[in-house]
Amino acid sequence: MKQFFLPWIVLLFPLSGVLWAAEMVNDPTNSVDEPAEDFPRYEIDGFEAEGNAIRHLHWRHYQRPDSISPQISRQGTNIPGPLCVLWDDWIQSPAIWPATTQQPEVLDAWRLGFLRRPIASDGYIATDFSLLQSYAHPYSWVFPVWFHGIGGMGWHFSYADDTLYEGNPNFGFRPAGPVSNDDWSSFGVVSTEITSDGWMLALTEPGAYVQSPAVGIMSEQAPWVQVRFRHLKGNIKPRFQWTTREHPDFDDIKSLPIPLPELEEPVAITVPVYRHPYWSGTVTGIRIDWGNADPGAVVAFRGLCTHYDTRHNTNNAFFVRGALRHFAWTGDKAFLSEIMGKVRRALRHDLREFQVSSEHYVLTTWPGHDGRAGLVLTPEGHWTKRIGSGIGNNYWDIFPFGHHDAYATIQLYPALLMLADAERRFGNTIPGVGEETPFDPQYLEELAAKMKTKFNDLFWVPETGRFAGWIDADGIVRDFGFTSLNLEAIHYGLASDEHARSVLDWLSGDRLVDGDINQGADIYHSRFAPRCTTKFNPDCWFWMYGPAPVEGRDNRLQEGGLVLGFSYFDVMARLKVHGADDAWKRMRDISEWYRDVLKAGGYEAYYAGTGVTLQGNNVGGGLGLAHEFFESIMVPTVLLDGFLGFVPDAEGFAVLPQFPSDWSKLRITRIAWREMVLDITVTPDRITINSEGARMPCKVCVPRGWKRTEVPATSQANGIDTFTVDFSQTLRAVFEK
Repeated sequence: MKQFFLPWIVLLFPLSGVLWAAEMVNDPTNSVDEPAEDFPRYEIDGFEAEGNAIRHLHWRHYQRPDSISPQISRQGTNIPGPLCVLWDDWIQSPAIWPATTQQPEVLDAWRLGFLRRPIASDGYIATDFSLLQSYAHPYSWVFPVWFHGIGGMGWHFSYADDTLYEGNPNFGFRPAGPVSNDDWSSFGVVSTEITSDGWMLALTEPGAYVQSPAVGIMSEQAPWVQVRFRHLKGNIKPRFQWTTREHPDFDDIKSLPIPLPELEEPVAITVPVYRHPYWSGTVTGIRIDWGNADPGAVVAFRGLCTHYDTRHNTNNAFFVRGALRHFAWTGDKAFLSEIMGKVRRALRHDLREFQVSSEHYVLTTWPGHDGRAGLVLTPEGHWTKRIGSGIGNNYWDIFPFGHHDAYATIQLYPALLMLADAERRFGNTIPGVGEETPFDPQYLEELAAKMKTKFNDLFWVPETGRFAGWIDADGIVRDFGFTSLNLEAIHYGLASDEHARSVLDWLSGDRLVDGDINQGADIYHSRFAPRCTTKFNPDCWFWMYGPAPVEGRDNRLQEGGLVLGFSYFDVMARLKVHGADDAWKRMRDISEWYRDVLKAGGYEAYYAGTGVTLQGNNVGGGLGLAHEFFESIMVPTVLLDGFLGFVPDAEGFAVLPQFPSDWSKLRITRIAWREMVLDITVTPDRITINSEGARMPCKVCVPRGWKRTEVPATSQANGIDTFTVDFSQTLRAVFEK
């Protein structure tokens, strides 16, 4: 089959939106209505303009009119439901807690999304809901595919049920086709025509097979093989076979099973050929042995291709956190019982696959994920592609994170602590079998503590006073001033106190880092967020995405661009380290910027003529605001999560306010927790919680020393007092210093 490569595609999709941009409509950034009457209000006495702007920002990204969730958008709605797994934790809370009229529908969408999230036999959680959306690894990222590199092969007889490309068949990650089967041979097969359903195979002899023409596949460039088919009739037990130059005959040794789907279910099955010792050198032939003991079976063979390892090593951590956070908000014990087995399998996968139990950090050894760059600058000054290396691991899908992976370690750490808490509370009541049996919560907590120690030792760069992104297999420390990575390490509690202060001193401009292009105030030159990186990184990409001159830095997201959503971690980190005044100053800057955006008529209008482009919806740029940047919804809820200190858990919720010195009152309305709708007002010396809806008894945690009016605390721990409040008997609970 003719191979081709679209060089322009790498300019258009350098970040997370690539999975969905083909189906998206234009983001209406210039025409967002005023928030609905029942949308939560952020009321800050003396700062009404800021509160209104923050509310409008939440409403803008809550609406998500360009939603493309496979479980939702196909039904013609645009509610803020689940999307790709990387958002399972980040965007869920700000999507489900607003007590709007559609909140029950939103809640149900998230519940079903977690329950339906595909999981592989080894416990790896799929990136998307559809396993037919990628010609790379079906459970993971959609690029690179075989024709983006060298030494791979593919035959594509049908695009039936091709979910990603139904909106745009020329998106750039679909191989050319449909192709002919003229060069294929077969045994025991009556080969009918190639229809829209694929190459129709009637198996007339036992042991029927189809065989490719002679090939020259570079095994190191083809660690996986994907087989697409639909089993229509009869009994089959298919397997994948191959020959090599050193071993030119088909046999039972060079063979791997192809798991059989449900009858008539279209599938894309991946075969991990890289794990087989005889998948080596040059592969010269491929055969699909259908394994039928009797004649009469019918198969619609849709195609076969090699592909790179495009798995992401953060999927499971996001899923575990998202599922457990969903339970904290809803208290849905039926959901917890149903999801807990999948959560445990997902975490066991990561502890085993990334050697976390022994290494105490995420060590990624997947093919192409060793942290080495896919582009190398030779001593003569020429760029050379190192095809097969530098494949993305996470949200930053064109950075070669991997091997000793700081980012993946950051994401996994809170998942361990959240599951430890769930196991301590409910583990004995949800037994499970095999991979789904309960964890020892003490083991998870002790492992998390070891991870924290290792993380601060391994990934800290004393010369720059911040954490590196990763350390590659050659021992090269990759530190480009990853702001969001460092801020997440603080937010999730992985950074030591000393290291957290050092990171914020760098971001605040109190100290400058030699070698950084962006220093001091320039880190926040676009006001709404810190630059994603502060150091020029021309030699650290994967091979599809080439280096750019430093002059183009502001218009490339990974080269000093900005992502609005990550300001959530910025403000939360400042709250933790510097306190409420510093965090509120940052939040006011964001609010002022957004009010200017509204005056201009929206994101696009505000940045028109600046030379800097919004990235997304098939356009590259340096600003991650709208379109597929769904994480923007996180930023407004800093007021709930941080300043109000509202934290849901299995038995109730906490209100642990952090008050700036110039505030006199904060009120947040219409907080949907369980079956109640809460209205919470906080002043420097009083917390007032009003409730409506299906009120119930629960535990409410407040800072140590605060007292409920004439009601003693029932327990004390970790600097908080806990009270039992029966909201079915009272409409209001008041706490005072």
